[in-house]
Parts: sequence; C-alpha cells; structure tokens
Amino acid sequence: MHWVCILCVHLTLASALYGQYFWDFSEADQYPEGWLGDTADYAIDRGGRLILLGSDEGRSSVFYPIVRLDTLQWSWEVEMDFSPSQQNGAEFLLWTRHVDLPYDMAVAVRIGDAGSPDPIWMLWYRDHQIVRREKSAEPILSGSKVHVRLHWAYDGEAWQAEAIDLQKGVAHVLGRWRDSFAFREGYVGLVSFYTPSRRGKIWWDNVAIGDPPPDTLPPQLVGYVVHDAYHLTLLFDEPIDASSVHATSVMLNDAAAEKVQVDSHRLYCQWRDSLPVGMSVRLVVFDIADAYRNVLASDTLEFAYIYTESPEPFDVLFTEVMFDPSPPVGLPVAEFVELYNRSKKYIDLSELYLRDNARAVELPSDTLEPGEIVLLCDERFHEEFEPYGRVVAVKGFPSLNNDGEELVLEDVVGNTIDFVAYAPAMIREESKREGGWSIEPSDMAYICRADAWRASKSLEGGTPGRLPPHSIYGVDSIEIRIDEIAALDAWSVTVRFNQKILPLGSTGTPTDIQITERNIRQVYRDYRNPFVLHLELESPMEEGHVYGLTIARDALANCTMRRLGEDLHSWLGIPVDPDVGNILINEVLFNPLPDGVDFVEIVNVTDSILRLDGLRIGNIGAEDTVVVRALRRGYMLPGQIIALTPQPWKIRRDYPIEDGAHIWEAPLPPLPDRRGNVSLLWGRFGQRIVLDAMDYSEDMHRSDYVQVEGVSLERVSTQIDSEVPFNWVSGLPQTGYATPGYANANALPVHSDAPMRVWLDREVFSPDRDTSSLLWIHYSLADGEEARLSCAVYTTDGVLVRRLSEQLPVGRRGFLYWDGRDERGQACRSDIYIIFVGITTTRGRDMTAKLPVVLRY
Repeated sequence: MHWVCILCVHLTLASALYGQYFWDFSEADQYPEGWLGDTADYAIDRGGRLILLGSDEGRSSVFYPIVRLDTLQWSWEVEMDFSPSQQNGAEFLLWTRHVDLPYDMAVAVRIGDAGSPDPIWMLWYRDHQIVRREKSAEPILSGSKVHVRLHWAYDGEAWQAEAIDLQKGVAHVLGRWRDSFAFREGYVGLVSFYTPSRRGKIWWDNVAIGDPPPDTLPPQLVGYVVHDAYHLTLLFDEPIDASSVHATSVMLNDAAAEKVQVDSHRLYCQWRDSLPVGMSVRLVVFDIADAYRNVLASDTLEFAYIYTESPEPFDVLFTEVMFDPSPPVGLPVAEFVELYNRSKKYIDLSELYLRDNARAVELPSDTLEPGEIVLLCDERFHEEFEPYGRVVAVKGFPSLNNDGEELVLEDVVGNTIDFVAYAPAMIREESKREGGWSIEPSDMAYICRADAWRASKSLEGGTPGRLPPHSIYGVDSIEIRIDEIAALDAWSVTVRFNQKILPLGSTGTPTDIQITERNIRQVYRDYRNPFVLHLELESPMEEGHVYGLTIARDALANCTMRRLGEDLHSWLGIPVDPDVGNILINEVLFNPLPDGVDFVEIVNVTDSILRLDGLRIGNIGAEDTVVVRALRRGYMLPGQIIALTPQPWKIRRDYPIEDGAHIWEAPLPPLPDRRGNVSLLWGRFGQRIVLDAMDYSEDMHRSDYVQVEGVSLERVSTQIDSEVPFNWVSGLPQTGYATPGYANANALPVHSDAPMRVWLDREVFSPDRDTSSLLWIHYSLADGEEARLSCAVYTTDGVLVRRLSEQLPVGRRGFLYWDGRDERGQACRSDIYIIFVGITTTRGRDMTAKLPVVLRY
C-alpha cells in the first residue's frame, strides 16, 4: 500500500500556485516517502490508518513540506482510544520561519491540553514556546474516547475551524481567531504526545491539504445512541440524503422500523415493539446514500440494550475512601472513592453527583451494573488504578481533606443517595496515621453504621475493587436505635440514629411515629445526612416538659433495607439551662489502662430536660487550672447518665459495655493519675456557675486493690455531696472495674426496701447472633448491705461448666457475665444450662438462685 499524493500544480497560471495533497491510507501498503521527522515512530495498520508506534513515551512528529501556507485549507481525522489530557493528545501543526524575523513560528490545532479533554485548542508557537492559546467556545469531544474530523482554514485575516464528532455525528464551529499570518512556505506536521500506555492508541487518517477531494466514499455507520426501549439514533460520519431512507432501510432483528427521520449525520428510528432488555440484538441498514449519491449498500451493528433506571436512596453505597494516600503503603499515591451498586438496577453514573464540603462534581456517563464496584479518581490517575478493577476518571475530582469532611452522593435534584463523614479518628492504629491507608467498613453487614468504618486491614493499604468481608448471616446484627433527639425549636424535632435510615412510605404518619400529647404534621428525611429524621409538629412543645417518642417497627429501614426489629421508644423536649446541683459527677476514670483514655461521667438528677451546649469541664487546682468546653450541642433527659471522653472507641474496647450505654466524644482537661480535681461548669452568654465539683486522689481507691490502672471511682449516692470522700468507691471486678455510660455497680438503689433479687437479661443466649455476645447476670441487694457473691454455670446433670466468681465482694447493684465458654475457654455446645448464684450478706442473710438459660448457636 502507498501513500496517495495527488499533486495538481499549474505553473503557467499565477492564480493557481498551490496544489492539492490528499492521503487516504486505506490503499497503502508501505510507509510513504517525502516525510521528515520521527518517521520510524509511525506505521500503517491493517485498518488503513496511520498509527503511532513510538517509543515508551514522549512526542513524535512527522512533517511534509508545503508552499503557500497562507492560502490553503486543511482537514484531517484523528482517533484516540482514551480520553485526551495534558500528557496524551495530538496536534496538527503548520511550521515555518518568519519571513522578516529570525525565529521559527507555528500555529497548531491541539486535542488535549491543560488537563481538560473537552475543548479543542488553537496554539501559537514562537521558537517552540507557546505564546498564545485560544480554546473552542464549547466542549466538543464525547465520552472517554475520541474520533473527530477537523476542518481548518485561513482567510487572510483570521483562522476558522470546525469539528465533527464522528461518535455522535454532531458538527461544531470551534471559533474565529484574528491573526496576521506571516508564513509563505514551510511544513505541515502531525504531532502525537503520549505516555507509555497510550502508544498504539492514536491514529491519523484522511489528511487533505488544499481544496477537499471529490467525495467518492459512501457514508459510514459510526455509532448509535439508545434513548429508550423504542427509540434510537444511528450516527454516520457525514450528512446523509433523506430521500434515500425509508422505514425498511433499518431492520432490527428482521423487524423494519416503524418511523425514521434524518437530521444531517443522524438517523432517528422508532419501533413498534420494545427492545429486549439485556439481550443482544442485530441491526442492519440498507442503501443509505450521502449528498453525493454514494450509497452504503449495507452495514450491521450488534449490541445489547440496557435499560438504566434512576437511583433511589442507598441503591449505590460508599464502600471505601482514600483521603490521605501519602506516604504510600502499596497503592498509587492518589485519592479515590469506591462505590458499590447494591441494587438490581443498571444505573447511569451521569445521574449522580459527588459532593464534598466545597462543591459538587458531576460524574461522567458510564453504566454501573447490578452488584458492580467502581473506583472514582482524578483523570491523571486512571491508568494507575486500572489493575484494581473498574475505574471511572472524574473530571474535577474533589480534593479530599486530610482533616476529614462529609462526602455525599446525590442525584440530579439533590436527593442524597449515600453519605459518609470520614475523619482521621477512624484510623485507630497509631502506625497507620501517617497516611497511605484507606478507610472502609469493618464488615459489609455493618455498612449502615458510622462507627463501623476503620482503616483497611489490607497489607496494600486498601482494597480498591474488592468489597470488605461480609458476616456469615448477611445482616447487621446491631439493631437500629436512637442516638440523639434534639428539639430545634418548639415546633420541630430532629432524631439522629446509629445507622443510615430510610422512612418507609412517602411520609411518616401518626400511626407509625407518635409523640405523646402532640400531633405530628410531617416526617421527612434529612436532605443531606441519612442518619437524621425531621419531625414537624402541629402545636408547640413546652420548655422543660418531657414528651415520649414512639417509632413503630415498620416505619423505618436501614441502608440495606433491614427494618426495625421492634418499636423504638425515647424521650424529647425543649431543654432548659441547668442550675447548681442539677447535673452531678457520677464516675471518674483518671488513671486509665496503658493506651487507654480518661472519662468523666455525668448524671441528670432532675425531672427536666437540661441543655448541654454550655457545659465545661475543669481541673481546678491551687497551682494550675484548665477548663475546656465539653459540648457544643445536646441535652440530658431526666435520670440520664452520659460518659464523656476524647475517644469513645477506647472505652468500648477496654470495658464490657452494653449497647444502651451513652458514651459521647468530648475533650477533657488533663487529669493527673495521683490526684486532681473535676469541676462541672455551666456558661452561656457570659454566665458562669459551678454545677458540681470533686477532688480525687489515688488514696480513695480500695486498699485491697494492688493495681488501680483502669479502675474508676464510682459515686455511691446522688443524695450525698460530691466532696464527701466516702461517697466514692472503686469500680468492681465483675464490671471490668468501671461502668461508663450506665448505672454504677456501687450506686445505692432508688428504693431502700427493694427485695434482693437476681435475673438474666434473656432466656435464650446466642453469642454469634445476639446484639451482645455476653449473657448478663444482674443482681440487686435489698438495703445496701455489703455482700459476697458466688456464681457458676452447670449442666442440667449438675456438672460444673464454668465458675464465674467465688465469694466475690460486690456492691449494692451490678452484674456478671458469661461468654458461653467453659473453664478451658472452649465454646460450649448448644444445650440448656443452669446459672447458679449464691449471695451472703454481712448480716448473715443468704440467697440462692438457679436460673435456666438456653445456649444456641
């Protein structure tokens, strides 16, 4: 095959000093002569196109000498099997030396520059440096690949250019740019710039210089667009003749189109019967002609029709975020977000936006299949993530804040599809906090919970393209619960849950969500934060008054569509400012375990809802005083107990805590291990009062405790002043030496004449299925006597299985627990067991109890 060079120069006519050059590679069989430059970097492929086969990376240019550059027209086609960028693209170049000045000049049309694949650029060079640039007035290119035909001309005063997107069959006027062109003769150049992965993916074709050659080629079918199950558009590489097209010109699986309509390069088609979803179809066109009566006898397309549906909340979920990739552990040094389509829908990503705290970015058009995982990243890093699975490069991918922020996936009207608020605190291992580790749910069964996100356990630093593990039961074993209720004003209430939730039905009604003494006018999901539900009332609430909230079990589901296991009950109201003695210190841990953390527990001893946004905690001493603002929002219900700590997860790690415990994140002043002070202060609008205070010391612990690290001081009675030393007692062994967020084991009972009793928290115990993996054995003593407690587990035949305690000194109220294992630490088999409890008081009163429990795996 040869390059075809048609040279028509009429030397005898002064008005025709230029000729016509045209290269169509479809009949070439060898590399052409007469070209200069990096000719070894190009070849002719089997499809009859000039293909780049350059070195590993760089810039490859070939040039052809031309005369009278200022009076010619140019046209060419270029195709790229990727989305162009600043590192990968192409230029068509006119190059010469200025007629009057001693420097080289060039003008070029460039595809791919400034990191943007959309515009096409005009560039002016002087001595190989860009001195001027202009871009097209609108985005031109489509999708992640490029196939475009460009026309370019100079009329003596300005450059004019137009482009035809051959994938869509759409023509665009690029612009008109004024210029005093000082060329007389020089070179036409084809320039490709590329990285290693793009060599072999840039093609040139149909290069024409001068008047375009006569059109002798039929139109080519270059693509299609499916609008719905009945309509599609066929795209051709040139305008087609409407008179040559009839309904029988287009056949789909041997069925003729019902209606056809021509619009330049596009042929709109409609069928009577719908396209089969997900199945391959065969489309054939017959006798389609262009404006020059060149006829395409037939051409065939085969494709599968995929019906995309609009995403609903939680159809697509965040499953991994890399916000601090440096220094790298094993993954590319680039931020990414992973999405998972948990629905059975085909979803067009262009219907979604990724929003951070700064702005929202539209996702490119790409189909996300049911069950598919996709990585979103900046265009620059597309190649680096390709080995990990499906990658979608996002133009303008947001910069993820290393200090944490909220990421929202939303639809075109702003409805939240999913939400994740990430923070460095989610990376709990000290060794992983320098960077290079992604965060992901510890288990896909817990993906609806905010506290389930952790640093990846993968040795690479993350698992892009792979979902986290999933528990064997496939559901979240932690029930949906209310974490916080806030009255925004007398008419509106905000309910925050421990999981992402979705109201079932269009709105909540009084039959599934109720507030005592008040009617609910409207229930709606927070437009941004799916952990939050808003309630609007028909009449205002009274300040300080406590109202009951009930949410029926069928009213809500979490993000995996698991419904409430049972009705939810809580309290709410408009809080009032606390006064002296309304909020008391209830427990203090000032000497934590190694790598542990302090906590201060508070209790509301009033019958009112108390405001917490002005609460401060201080360590007030003779030589040094430190006061910190503990909370900026929130309130306390009557009798509520809350443990405040800088790192709640460490408290939950170090102590056996039931799910109902209230442990809130809050800063604390330094609490020295040997002695110090804890003061609760209240301050708003310049007001400052001391609600409660106590001085603590290591000497206040029980004398028979050899080690007091990790042992708290618990308050015995809320009726006795905090400064009285005997009102504070060390935590007990059976509770792990502390009771953060729930009633103290040493606390006096509310009624001194309450009977002495023992009870279990359930009758059927399933360690690997239940909310808690521990069976709780509660006890309560009648009048506050000191006592010793023995507890053991037996089979129904009287065989000892496990001794839980032996003459253990206990407080007035508390509990033990059994984890379902025997003395050797082995899991017991499913069976009926007897929990034996024996209590002996110092007054000689004895009590025994035998409590049956079913252990079931």
